[in-house]
Amino acid sequence: MPATGDPGMLERPERLETKIDRLEIGFDGLETRFDGLATELAAVETRLGDRIDAQGVTPGGRIDAQGRKFDVQMEQLRDDMKKFAEGLGGRLDAIVLELEPASVEWITCATQPPRSWS
Repeated sequence: MPATGDPGMLERPERLETKIDRLEIGFDGLETRFDGLATELAAVETRLGDRIDAQGVTPGGRIDAQGRKFDVQMEQLRDDMKKFAEGLGGRLDAIVLELEPASVEWITCATQPPRSWS
């Protein structure tokens, strides 16, 4: 390298330093914006939390309430099915009692020899 140096070569580090300074300023601006967004998001989270607390029900509590409601409905369905089965059994017994005399007649007819058509 010559002792006098090239003026263009001396300007390059200065231009590079200037560009780096501009980038640093830009990054600082972005950091400030991100900090502002984080603050805004924290405020939104606080407001939503306050609304949920004001309602007195947490999302998990709603799920629990729905689960209890479902359990009650399933228990009612079990009771209805049990009543249906009991009623069906009683009805089938009644049908058997109604058909029993006819069944005896049919068995009697089937076991007797045919009558002559005389």
